[in-house]
Amino acid sequence: MTNLRSVRYELKTELIRQGYTLSSFSKISGVNRGVLSSTLSDPPTKSLSMNQLNQMSEALHLPVGWLYKQYAEELIKDIEHVSWRKVKDLLTHCLILNKVSLIKMMLDALKDKTAYVNYIFELAEELIEQGSQADLQMFYQYVLDY
Repeated sequence: MTNLRSVRYELKTELIRQGYTLSSFSKISGVNRGVLSSTLSDPPTKSLSMNQLNQMSEALHLPVGWLYKQYAEELIKDIEHVSWRKVKDLLTHCLILNKVSLIKMMLDALKDKTAYVNYIFELAEELIEQGSQADLQMFYQYVLDY
């Protein structure tokens, strides 16, 4: 992993650069001011969801996905305590944006986590049922490697 700055650092820096307060940014992003405060505080008292990250990116007029690598690295750093929902959301959003390298990075981080095998398989099946046209080979390969 690289020494990237944290998602929170990047978001706070961009808020300051663009001249937002938490209140003004809450209004334009649609993210509750209390949630912003607790996710951007140091140390954070609440974790950041993919939806919140995407809302903030759009409100800052930055492309959705601009902080996905940092978000993935933060999840990997704490992989023992991260919920499947966060991993699933990241994998799904990366698939939509064709961020293959981040999907591979996450799957590599989950390599020794046998509990994730069923989750990954179920995600691939769910995506197929939803009509996804994405290449899901990485997910099935992850399952087959067990």
